[in-house]
Amino acid sequence: MYTEETSFYIDYKFDIELSKLSEELENDIIRQIGKSIKTLPKRDYTTQYIGGVSLIGEPVYFMIEYINEYNREAVLMKLTITDSDTYLDLINISKTIKNDSKNIKRRRRNTVKVDNKK
Repeated sequence: MYTEETSFYIDYKFDIELSKLSEELENDIIRQIGKSIKTLPKRDYTTQYIGGVSLIGEPVYFMIEYINEYNREAVLMKLTITDSDTYLDLINISKTIKNDSKNIKRRRRNTVKVDNKK
């Protein structure tokens, strides 16, 4: 797959899980991967993982299993939708995609403040 930033391969298992998502969510996840794939560590013969969050609508937390070897294109092996606790665990061990601040600010503007005072 090619994005404006870089190219990478998608394994069929990853593609199956991706196809279960809405087109908007699918595009957001691919966009985030495209922007961050060059910064992911390279390790030969090792599967790695990274977490992310899509802020389109309600937050959707996900984890990606990938292979990123020297002198080869990255291969996205598996996509798993997770919960916020798993995502926070991944933040604690520095295994998350760095979100772009414009996206976060846009999400905050689109939220509604609820006052629970009686």
